[in-house]
Formats: sequence, C-alpha cells, structure tokens
Amino acid sequence: MSRRQLSVLLVVLLGFAFALMGSRVALAQETTGSIQGTVADPSGAVIPAAQVVVTNRQTNNQRTTTTTNAGLFNFTSLPIGDYDLKVTKEGFRQYVQSKIHLDVNDKLNFQIGLTVGAVTQTVTVAGAAPLLQTASGEVSNLVGASQMQALPLNGRDFNQLVDLAPGVAPDNGRVSSGEGLFSNTAASVNGSLSNSNTFLVNGMYNEDNGSNANLLVTPSVDSIDEFKILRNNYSAEFGTGTGAIVTIVTKSGTREFHGDVYEFLRNDALDAANFFTNATNTSKSKLRHNDFGGTVGGPFWIPGLYNQDRSKDFFFFSEEVRREIRGNVATDNVPSQRQRQGALDPTCSSTPAPCTSAAADPFEVPISGEANVAPAQIDPNATAILDRYPLPNANFVQNGFNFIASEPLVTTVDDENIKWDHYVGEKARVMANFMRMSQGLNGINSQLWGDDSFPSVSSDWKWVGRVATLHLLYTINPHIVNDFRFGYSHNHITFVTSSISDPTLASRSGFTYTELWPATSGSFPTLNAVENFGHIQHTAPFYNKTDNFFIEDNVALTFGKHTVTTGVDIGLLRKQEPANGGDNENAGTLTFTTFSDLLLGNMQNYTEEETLNTVRDRFENYAAFIQDDYKIRKDLTLNLGLRWQYLSPLFTAHDNIANFYNSRYDPSQCSPAAFTPDGLIDPTLCNTVNGIVTPATSGVNRALVERHFNDWEPRFGLAWVPGLLNNKFVVRGGFGIYHGRDAGSQTSALGRQPPFDHVASINNITFSQLRPFDPALPQPPVELSALDAVYNNPSSYQYSLGIQYQLGSSTTLETDYVGSHQIHMGQNRDINQPLSQYQLPIVNGLDANGVRPYLGYSVINMNERVGTSRYNSLQVFLNHRVDRFGLQFQVAYTWSRNLADTINQDTESHASPIQNAYNPRAEFAVANQNTPNSFSANYLWSMPWFKSARGFQGQILGGWQLAGIVTFRTGLPVNICEDSDYTGARGEACYRPNLVSNPNLSKGNRTLQKFFDPNAYVLQPLGTFGNAARNLVVGPGINDTDFSIFKNFDIPWFGRGGANSLGGETANLQFRAELFNVFNHTQFSSLNTTFVPQTDSNGNPLAGLPADPSSGLGVVTGARDPREIQFGLKFIF
Repeated sequence: MSRRQLSVLLVVLLGFAFALMGSRVALAQETTGSIQGTVADPSGAVIPAAQVVVTNRQTNNQRTTTTTNAGLFNFTSLPIGDYDLKVTKEGFRQYVQSKIHLDVNDKLNFQIGLTVGAVTQTVTVAGAAPLLQTASGEVSNLVGASQMQALPLNGRDFNQLVDLAPGVAPDNGRVSSGEGLFSNTAASVNGSLSNSNTFLVNGMYNEDNGSNANLLVTPSVDSIDEFKILRNNYSAEFGTGTGAIVTIVTKSGTREFHGDVYEFLRNDALDAANFFTNATNTSKSKLRHNDFGGTVGGPFWIPGLYNQDRSKDFFFFSEEVRREIRGNVATDNVPSQRQRQGALDPTCSSTPAPCTSAAADPFEVPISGEANVAPAQIDPNATAILDRYPLPNANFVQNGFNFIASEPLVTTVDDENIKWDHYVGEKARVMANFMRMSQGLNGINSQLWGDDSFPSVSSDWKWVGRVATLHLLYTINPHIVNDFRFGYSHNHITFVTSSISDPTLASRSGFTYTELWPATSGSFPTLNAVENFGHIQHTAPFYNKTDNFFIEDNVALTFGKHTVTTGVDIGLLRKQEPANGGDNENAGTLTFTTFSDLLLGNMQNYTEEETLNTVRDRFENYAAFIQDDYKIRKDLTLNLGLRWQYLSPLFTAHDNIANFYNSRYDPSQCSPAAFTPDGLIDPTLCNTVNGIVTPATSGVNRALVERHFNDWEPRFGLAWVPGLLNNKFVVRGGFGIYHGRDAGSQTSALGRQPPFDHVASINNITFSQLRPFDPALPQPPVELSALDAVYNNPSSYQYSLGIQYQLGSSTTLETDYVGSHQIHMGQNRDINQPLSQYQLPIVNGLDANGVRPYLGYSVINMNERVGTSRYNSLQVFLNHRVDRFGLQFQVAYTWSRNLADTINQDTESHASPIQNAYNPRAEFAVANQNTPNSFSANYLWSMPWFKSARGFQGQILGGWQLAGIVTFRTGLPVNICEDSDYTGARGEACYRPNLVSNPNLSKGNRTLQKFFDPNAYVLQPLGTFGNAARNLVVGPGINDTDFSIFKNFDIPWFGRGGANSLGGETANLQFRAELFNVFNHTQFSSLNTTFVPQTDSNGNPLAGLPADPSSGLGVVTGARDPREIQFGLKFIF
C-alpha cells in the first residue's frame, strides 16, 4: 500500500474513531464559546449529578447538563451573547449567576460553591464573566461590538483591530484600512510569515488563496458582534497557518428588534494637506466620501400561528454602501524635455567639443557622467517609451521627485450580509449566513500592482467576494454535542484599461521594433527604472478567481475531569489566474544600464513572455485532531492536543505547469558551442527543455513537488492558579507546532515555463536586432521560475510563558514571553547565477548566459524551503473593562527582535531572491517586519456627568462619549539597493553596496534630505558583492493618534411602549466626529534607497566612493495621510 493510501486510510479511521468517542471540528469554536465550571459543597468536596442550566438572555434558549463524577460541567459550542447560569441539587440552595457575557472562543471557568439549604432557596450572583483566563494557555485578544463601533477605525474597517494586539508587525508599518483589493492583511504575528494568518468570518475561510493576504469580504463594523485574534499557543482545533487566527462573528437577531441607520461623510475641505503637496504648492488631494447603510435584526414570527414566544427563528440583515473620490498623491522622477532630446550634460563636463553649456534646470534630475546624444541618433522606440512620461512639475529634486500629482481614485463598494438562526427546542440550532461584497475602482495607478505612477494611463478594477455558511449544532445528550458546518467562499478580480486613459499612450503606438511572439495585450512594453527615473508599466487586462469549499463535522464529549474535543475537516480550494500573476510581460520588458543607452536603444536586457497561460490550480486540505482540556485540580488545567493535517501541494486542472529539476539536467545536452555570437541558442545543439518536468513526465506527480503526509502538530498549554494574591494570579503558557499552506500564486507561476509558455531573456541587444521567435532557429535563453522538488510546508514552533494578574474588579495585567522559530520558509535563489570567476568579465561585457551553470537558460529563480527565522519578545497587555465611571481601555506593548534569512513572506520564486546564490548565510539579518518597540492604546469613555438628567439638561449635557486609538511604533528596516547590476550576477536580486559606517542617524540629525547617512555606503569593487547586510537602515516610525467624540440623544418614543413595541427601552440619535491623525503629525512613509554610484567622465562607475550626491540617496520621498475628519450620524434602535 502506498504512503498516500495509508494516509487517506488514517484520516478515515481517525474520523470514524472521533465520531465514536466524541469529536469536535477544527473550526467549531471560531463562532462560539464555552461555559464550564466545578460545583462543590461547603467543605470543597465536588458534587456529582447536579443539574446545570444555561439560558441565553437574547433568545431565551436553554441548554441543560449535569455535573460529572468530578463535579465538572461544560457547555460547549454556545453562541456568543449574555447568559444566566442556574445550578440545583437536592439538599442545597439553588445557585444563579446572571448576566454572564460569553465572547467568541471563550472558555469561562466558574468555581461554584453550593450552600446547604432547601432547593427552593436561591443564592443569586450578578456580575460579568471572570476576568482571568484560568482554563487555557492560549495568547489572545478580543474586541467587542460596542468597543468596535465606537473606536475611530479609518474606513470603518475591522481589520485595523489587528493593530491593537501585542506581537503584531504589519508589512507596511500599519494594518491597512481598506476592503477588497485594498484589504491587505499581511502582518507578521509573533514572527510568523506575514501572509500565513487565517481570517475567518462566522467560522468560514475569508481569504484570497492566491496571495493569502486579502479578505474576500469585509463586513460592516455595525454588523460584527465580536472580533478575536488568537496569537500564540492556540489549540489543535486550528490549523493551515503558522500565524494568527483572526475570527469575527457577525450579529444575530434576538427576541427584540434592534438595528441602526447611518451615514458617514468626508470632504477635503475639512482635511489637512499632504506634507509634500503642501510643500510644493500642489492642490490638496480631492476627497469626497460617503458611507451609508443600516442593520436590522429581530425575531421572525407569525402572530397566532408560528413562534409566538419569539424563541425559534431570528434574522439579521445589514447593507453598507461606500462611494468615494480620493486623490492619491503620486511622486516620481521623470526626464525633462531636453533630456528626452539628448541634452544629458548641460555643463559639458562629459561631452567632447563642440559642446554648448546650458543653465541648470531646477526641475531636472541631473544625470552624471553621460555625454549628450545627438537627436538624430535617438531610437524611435526610445522616443515612444519616453512619451509615456509626463513632464516635470515639481521643484523637489532634492527630495527624490520632480513630478507630483493627485490622481483621483473613484471607489464604489456594496456590502450585504444576511443571517438566519433557527432553534429546535434545546436539541438543535441551525445557522445560515450569506455575505456579498462588490468593489469597483476607476483610475487605478500605482495604488495596486497594475500600473506606474503616471495618470495618463490607468486601469479600472472590479472585485466581487462571497461567503456562505451553513452550521448545524445538535445536542445528542447533556454531555455530547454534534457540530456540522459547510461553507463556500469566492472572489473574482478583473481589470482593464481605464476609460479615462489616453488611448494612444495606452497602446503600442510609436513602437517599431519586432516582438518575439505575436500574442500581445496591445499595451506598451514595461520600462524598468533607469538613472533614478520611475518605471513605466501598464498590465491590463487581468482576470483572477478564488473558490473555497469546506466541510466539517464533530462531536464534543465531557466526562470526569476531561473535555475532549476531536474533529475532522476537508477543504477543497480552487484558484484561476494567469501564470505571471498579472505582470504584462508579453508586451516586453526593457532594461537599460544608462539613460544614454536608452536613447540609443542599447538594452542591457530584453524580456518577453509568449502568452499569459491561464492556470487553474487545485489543492486540498485534510485534517484530524484531538484536544483534551484536562482539569487536574480546580487550580490547574492542562490543554493537551495533537493535530494531523495534509496540505496538498497545488496541481492544475489542465496540467499546464512545469518545474525545473536540477537533478534531471544533463550538461551534455547543451554546451557553449550552442551559443551564436549574438547570444542566442541553436536548438539543434542544445535541448531547450533540459531538466524541465511536467505532469506527463514519468516518476513525477501532478504537483511537481513532493507530498507531505507527516505534518503532525502537538499542542500543549497550561493555566495554573497558584493560590497567591487571593487567587487573582494565573500562570499560563504552552508550546505548539504549526504548518502553513502555500500561497497559490507560487504554483501558478510554474505556468510560465516551456513547453506551455516561454519567458525569453536576451542580454546586450538593440531594438533593431530583435526578431520573431522560431523554435527551429536560434532563440534567446529562457528564464525559469521553479520550486524545490522536496518543498516542505512552512513550519513554526511557538511557545510562551506568562502571568495574568487581576487588579481590582475591572482590570487585568498580562505579561508574557512569546517566542517562535520558523523553519522550511521559502528562500528564493537564482540557482543559475554565474560563478564568481565570471562576475568581473560579465561586468566588462561577457554574456552571462554563456557561462551559467545550467546552459540554455538565463535566470532560474527557485523557491527553496530552507529559510529560517527566530522571534523573541516581551509582551504586556493591560485590559480595563467598563467601570462605574463609564471608562474602558486596553494598552498593548511589545519589545521584540525578529531575525530571518528570507523576506518572511510566502511568495513566488522571483520575489526578492537572495543576493549571492552561493552564500545564503549572508542574508541572515533583522527580518523585514522587525519592529523592536510597538505601543498601542485604545479607549472608550462614556462620560458619567448628567447621565441620569432629564429634559433639556440631559439631552444637551448628558450622553457624551470619547474614544481613541494611539499608536507608536519603531520604523521598519529598509534595504539599500544599487540601481544596476555591478556584481555580474545578472539576476533579479537587490544588490547591496559596501558598508563603511553606521547609516542610521540620531533623531536630531535627520532631515528631509538626509534621513540616513548616504555616505555610510560605497560602491564595492566591480564584479563582487557588497558586504552590507540586509535591512540595516531603520525607516520612519509611526506616531499616530485617532480620536472620536460623539453625542447620543435619547428618543424614548421610538422604544418599547412607543413606535417600536418589540424594540429596546429607547432609541438614540448619535452624532459623531472622528479625526484620524488628529494632531496632523507628519509621518514619513518612504525613502530613496537606490544607490546610484558616482561615475568618471566616460560614465564608468567608481568603486570605493559613496553614491552620487545628486541621486538623492537617503532623502524622504513620501508621507502617510495627514489629518482627515469624518462626520457621522446614526439612528440606533
């Protein structure tokens, strides 16, 4: 029997065993929680067979159980909400605990002592749920509905709540505030891969499986009941990712009607100006923003016929619409008019006589060491590509740009959510939920990956996302609960050339060179940045689709001192996208060493792709787990778990992908004799698919990488109350192993290889030398993207140990050491990089493709699972619940260090390959997301004055609330990259110069022109790699305060007894003002990190010298948003 057959059999047997013994599926607690406890008599002896009843205060539904022989009870899979708990036993007074609030994934633990007396007597305890977590070692944070709706969330996006937790380091410094295409979820949580987090909505997977970094739907914050992030040591129930589990639960209907109607608006007349538009006297970015919608939830009943007590059926519906026109501030460098005409040397310092000097142009980016080019020598294709640049309009060359524009982005978003809950007595509950979100974006430039920064050509995008969930919960008996869930999630993305684009500039108009293949998008070619000028790019059209199907089933069993949860789940995932992921490489990509080379048409490299080759990926998840929450003593609980999961590698429906196995490459099938003088390969002398495997190759599976059936994940946690400080002190900790799933785009990129596609790469060629590709004639070497044939799943070892202490009746302080160690992370490497002895000759003109290890190919970027990282941190979290003064707040602080030898993100093989393919250890440095200090605080204060006042005084002076978020964070590390390849490696890496001193300046010495010391770097000797490590420069940090103030006006006539007899006691009209970046603190966001060397009079780079002073290395080039003000009006009932 094969290993695959054995593993499938294991899954079936485990599933059958779990069904017999009582199991619980991996995602069962993602929308529910549990209330558990121990019942004892006055002497402390446990009481078995006591009856325990829990009642949901919103729906009046009940669950009943009895205590085990160890006095333990546990209500698992309870919907979140408010509950009453009642315990009865003959010979003891009845015990009632009222108004217990249960949050998502809570494990509330109660120590109940019954007193001797008649059962008709009652002991009632009123109050909130326990503050201390005494039943689990997991590290997590929660935000409730009232807090979420009160906090000033920019864009009203719940994803920003991730920023409030300790241990979070977003890829761009802040968690994004956007939906759909702008819902970037990439954040390293406790050192994990930044796109290995799992986002769930009502228990269903809610991420694009191509990038693992975009939400499919972004529900309105008014429709969300709770948000929780599990950051470390979560139980064996959870898997498929190495990062955090972020789960939201949407609201359900109750026995009373509740809802709201709202509108929020913004206008640039209320806002401050962006730092650079203000400095350059450019018009303020246009902003027109309207966000309106509403929610309603309640019972469904037919008077006199059905559900008269309003306890069986409940519905909830929300609709939110956003309309926005926002000017995006784009800055870049563009050539001046005279530079386009060949006047590169106005001082005549590099141009031989005769030469007439000209005055300096303050709007012009200087070009050093290059002679003037006669207009008659300028290639018409160069003229065509330069026509795609706008002319300079900003005298801000010293800060890295001479062009600035506020590009209007038109956004439309429609978001719907409907949820139905049906109860069948105490035995069963059915929940059905459907969400849909559509987004249209018109006039997109560099805001997304499709276009450059220049507004003459842009794209129109559309995003549609859907999530559907069916959940059935059935109570078999008081100690056994069955839980079934089915879900489907989907999105599709399209973009086309914008209707506002210049049709001539968006086409190939003006280009006369011959393309290698006839298939083309009709767009102009991409120009890689040259001489510090911005790149030119337009990649429309594009289509991408995600489909995810999940089936899960479980049973939960409580006995003795144990709550055993086990489960199985199956996921079937689909992804359709072009093999190149959206790059329009079949229009051609141009690379030049110098600007004069561009004018003359002398390319360092020309790359062109044959076709977009749509790839339809397929992948599967199978998992089984067992989790035992074992209450050894009333003061000690162990969480013991084991998870097995099989995350299948991706294969394609049409088998149209290929991989490169270096073990199958035969050097005898291609020799240097196969190369023609102009660098092409004679196919009669060289096997052009040497080492390439496809699904049809013998001995190779459809995925072209190994399958891994041994991803076992033990989990251990503990919660111990040592009896100190009046039992208000808890020690919690744990350890776990986690494996992550690939981003689908990695396998899609394998569709770029022959025989299904070709990416031809030609060095040192002119436009006039290009000719059509003919497989029978000499052809350019092909670039490959490859995956390591072994290709282990990314693994994370996570651990924590900390204490939680209760301060008073409303506050807890949690202090934790949290660490992790990642292995099998993807590290991208050009395995076809020329050896060191060829590097200098290549710089001097030798064709790199003729001396590469695997002749017949150019670059071979391979994603190898050899990367590692280590993360260590001290995390502090202070949580203050609402007190009698109406104040609640949370404070999070993280002191950490994250070291890695990769970019710490699951990516395609061509993304950020390492500099020296033969020295991977040189890449070990602080990780891209290393954030040594991170502080955030959020608060909500319902001001207590005049709270009970009536009439005019109460309406004017009462009902005021303040809320805010404060964030301080160390800047992310920044890499310094040379503007061209002076190493001779001829790859796609960031090539770093030599380091001669510490580049980081003290805060008092930083300026706009010199954020870091550019003289700390010098050009290394040509044909060698620089010695500078990755990520040495610390970039700009975060210093942001968001603030809101709102006033609630009571409308008692709309409440119960008035117009809404089934509603709450009253209704409110709420006016709110929200100020984002309230102090208008300038927060710089980007730096010029391109090292442009000094040159001699012939344009040759000079080793040992710092960057050209005119290149602007170290200057600040961008700033985050200034203060924006939003007004809102809500009617709440």
